[in-house]
Amino acid sequence: MTEPLLEFTIEPRFSETDALGHINNVAITAWLEFGRTRLIQHLANVTEALAPKSWVVVSVLIEFAAETFYGDDVTLKITGVSFGNTSMTVDCELWQNGGLTVRGKSVLVYRDPQTGAKKSIPDALKQAI
Repeated sequence: MTEPLLEFTIEPRFSETDALGHINNVAITAWLEFGRTRLIQHLANVTEALAPKSWVVVSVLIEFAAETFYGDDVTLKITGVSFGNTSMTVDCELWQNGGLTVRGKSVLVYRDPQTGAKKSIPDALKQAI
Protein backbone atom coordinates (compact mmCIF):
# COMPACT_ATOMS: atom_id res chain seq x y z
CA MET A 1 0.00 0.00 0.00
CA THR A 2 1.27 3.47 -0.83
CA GLU A 3 1.58 6.14 1.82
CA PRO A 4 -1.47 8.39 2.18
CA LEU A 5 -1.14 12.01 1.07
CA LEU A 6 -2.68 13.15 4.37
CA GLU A 7 -3.84 11.27 7.46
CA PHE A 8 -6.05 12.29 10.38
CA THR A 9 -7.31 10.63 13.55
CA ILE A 10 -11.02 10.79 14.31
CA GLU A 11 -12.39 9.96 17.74
CA PRO A 12 -15.95 8.65 17.21
CA ARG A 13 -18.56 10.17 19.49
CA PHE A 14 -21.32 8.13 21.10
CA SER A 15 -23.88 10.42 19.43
CA GLU A 16 -22.62 9.20 16.03
CA THR A 17 -23.83 5.64 16.63
CA ASP A 18 -27.12 4.26 15.40
CA ALA A 19 -29.57 1.72 16.84
CA LEU A 20 -27.32 -1.15 15.72
CA GLY A 21 -24.35 0.24 17.64
CA HIS A 22 -22.20 1.19 14.70
CA ILE A 23 -21.29 4.61 13.32
CA ASN A 24 -24.17 6.18 11.40
CA ASN A 25 -23.84 6.78 7.65
CA VAL A 26 -24.36 10.52 8.18
CA ALA A 27 -21.31 10.64 10.47
CA ILE A 28 -19.23 8.79 7.86
CA THR A 29 -20.23 11.39 5.28
CA ALA A 30 -19.22 14.19 7.67
CA TRP A 31 -15.86 12.54 8.32
CA LEU A 32 -15.16 12.37 4.58
CA GLU A 33 -16.10 16.04 4.34
CA PHE A 34 -13.60 16.76 7.13
CA GLY A 35 -10.89 15.06 5.06
CA ARG A 36 -11.77 17.00 1.90
CA THR A 37 -11.82 20.27 3.83
CA ARG A 38 -8.43 19.60 5.38
CA LEU A 39 -7.01 18.71 1.96
CA ILE A 40 -8.24 22.02 0.54
CA GLN A 41 -6.80 23.89 3.53
CA HIS A 42 -3.49 22.08 3.01
CA LEU A 43 -3.45 23.04 -0.67
CA ALA A 44 -4.29 26.64 0.21
CA ASN A 45 -1.21 26.71 2.46
CA VAL A 46 0.98 25.30 -0.32
CA THR A 47 -0.17 27.60 -3.11
CA GLU A 48 -1.71 31.04 -3.32
CA ALA A 49 -3.74 29.87 -6.33
CA LEU A 50 -6.51 28.47 -4.19
CA ALA A 51 -9.46 30.05 -2.46
CA PRO A 52 -11.34 27.54 -0.26
CA LYS A 53 -14.70 28.92 -1.43
CA SER A 54 -13.79 28.03 -5.01
CA TRP A 55 -14.84 24.37 -4.67
CA VAL A 56 -18.25 22.73 -4.86
CA VAL A 57 -18.93 19.01 -4.33
CA VAL A 58 -20.73 17.37 -7.27
CA SER A 59 -20.46 13.70 -6.32
CA VAL A 60 -19.79 11.52 -3.27
CA LEU A 61 -19.47 7.74 -3.42
CA ILE A 62 -19.19 5.71 -0.22
CA GLU A 63 -18.44 1.98 -0.13
CA PHE A 64 -18.72 0.23 3.22
CA ALA A 65 -16.14 -2.54 3.61
CA ALA A 66 -16.89 -3.24 7.29
CA GLU A 67 -18.74 -1.70 10.22
CA THR A 68 -17.18 1.20 12.09
CA PHE A 69 -17.81 1.33 15.84
CA TYR A 70 -17.74 3.77 18.74
CA GLY A 71 -14.94 3.33 21.26
CA ASP A 72 -11.87 3.08 19.03
CA ASP A 73 -10.21 5.83 17.00
CA VAL A 74 -10.63 5.91 13.23
CA THR A 75 -7.85 6.87 10.83
CA LEU A 76 -8.94 8.89 7.81
CA LYS A 77 -6.48 8.63 4.93
CA ILE A 78 -6.47 10.74 1.77
CA THR A 79 -5.15 8.05 -0.58
CA GLY A 80 -5.32 9.81 -3.92
CA VAL A 81 -6.07 13.03 -5.72
CA SER A 82 -6.51 13.37 -9.46
CA PHE A 83 -7.39 16.35 -11.61
CA GLY A 84 -9.46 17.00 -14.68
CA ASN A 85 -9.62 20.41 -16.34
CA THR A 86 -12.12 21.83 -13.82
CA SER A 87 -12.52 18.95 -11.36
CA MET A 88 -10.61 17.24 -8.58
CA THR A 89 -11.31 13.67 -7.45
CA VAL A 90 -10.37 12.83 -3.86
CA ASP A 91 -10.03 9.22 -2.69
CA CYS A 92 -10.32 8.52 1.04
CA GLU A 93 -10.27 5.51 3.31
CA LEU A 94 -11.36 5.01 6.90
CA TRP A 95 -9.50 2.47 9.01
CA GLN A 96 -10.27 1.16 12.49
CA ASN A 97 -8.23 -1.36 14.49
CA GLY A 98 -6.06 -2.12 11.46
CA GLY A 99 -8.97 -2.88 9.15
CA LEU A 100 -10.44 -0.93 6.26
CA THR A 101 -14.04 0.07 7.00
CA VAL A 102 -14.92 2.65 4.32
CA ARG A 103 -13.74 3.78 0.89
CA GLY A 104 -14.91 7.19 -0.29
CA LYS A 105 -14.55 9.09 -3.53
CA SER A 106 -15.58 12.72 -3.95
CA VAL A 107 -15.57 14.88 -7.05
CA LEU A 108 -15.25 18.62 -6.59
CA VAL A 109 -15.50 21.30 -9.27
CA TYR A 110 -13.32 24.38 -9.21
CA ARG A 111 -15.28 27.57 -9.88
CA ASP A 112 -15.14 31.32 -9.81
CA PRO A 113 -16.44 32.30 -6.34
CA GLN A 114 -18.09 35.47 -7.70
CA THR A 115 -19.90 34.06 -10.74
CA GLY A 116 -20.17 30.38 -9.85
CA ALA A 117 -18.89 29.45 -13.32
CA LYS A 118 -16.53 26.48 -13.72
CA LYS A 119 -12.90 27.46 -13.95
CA SER A 120 -9.75 25.63 -15.05
CA ILE A 121 -7.71 24.41 -12.10
CA PRO A 122 -4.43 26.37 -11.89
CA ASP A 123 -1.28 24.38 -12.70
CA ALA A 124 0.27 25.54 -9.41
CA LEU A 125 -2.47 23.72 -7.56
CA LYS A 126 -2.04 20.51 -9.55
CA GLN A 127 1.72 20.62 -8.98
CA ALA A 128 1.19 21.03 -5.22
CA ILE A 129 0.00 17.43 -5.09
